[in-house]
Parts: sequence; structure tokens; C-alpha cells
Amino acid sequence: MASAEKTMTVDVSSEKLMKVIRDYSRYSEFVVGCGSAKILKEGTDTEPTRAEYSIEVMGKKIAYVLDHFPNGENELSWKLVESNLMKENRGGWKLKPLGPSKTEVTYYVDIEMQFPVPGFVMNTLVKGSLPPMIESFAAQAKKRG
Repeated sequence: MASAEKTMTVDVSSEKLMKVIRDYSRYSEFVVGCGSAKILKEGTDTEPTRAEYSIEVMGKKIAYVLDHFPNGENELSWKLVESNLMKENRGGWKLKPLGPSKTEVTYYVDIEMQFPVPGFVMNTLVKGSLPPMIESFAAQAKKRG
């Protein structure tokens, strides 16, 4: 299993950033590698939102469904429901407001595939993708205003 966590500060409010994070159906517009994203079931403050995604990694098309759980105003977690190639996918976001237009972001993820992938390859892919991925969410939040 590949595990990674990244904390960094971005120049956007936590409210704007969380709005983009929770806009699952638009991930394919700005998340690199995301081919499609679709809401299967809208959630509530206490029930998860279920979303289906497809991505391409290492030349393989991976389809998966996640349940996204609201954990208050500034936190969100998810867990894998089903996938064609993933055995495990869980993680989350924690946002800490640092002022009107600055947020400390912590993103964490645990991923395991159903096919053998050397640990160093998975760790490099997962850990290497976190800073650009966080920055893409922040850029989208700034763009949307």
C-alpha cells in the first residue's frame, strides 16, 4: 500500500477551496489524469456523496467509486466502494483557515492496487502527485472566485 500526506499553504480562502473540493463532478475539468467524474448519489451533512471516477495511471484505465464523507466545515474524507483495479483508496482533506485568503491544506491518501506494483513506484507516483494536485484545486478555487 502507498501512503502519503502533504501539508502546504495556499493563497485562497478555506471556504472557496472546500467548495471546489466538494464539486466532484467537475474534477475532470482540472485534475490531471481524471478522464471522467460523475455524482451517483448526492450526500447530506451526515450522509456521504457517492461519485464515480475514471483515471489513467501507468497506461491503465482505472474506474472507481468513492463515498465522500463530510467531517464538518473544513474536513472531508473518502473511502473506496468499488474499482476495477484498486483494492484500497481512502484519504481526506483538512483545511485550516489562516486568514481571509490563506489556507493550510493537509491532504492524505492510502492506495493499494489489485495488481502488483513495486512499492517505490507507487510511493513515487502518489507522493509526487500531491503538491501539483493541491495546487490545481487552489488554482481552480481562485479561478472560480
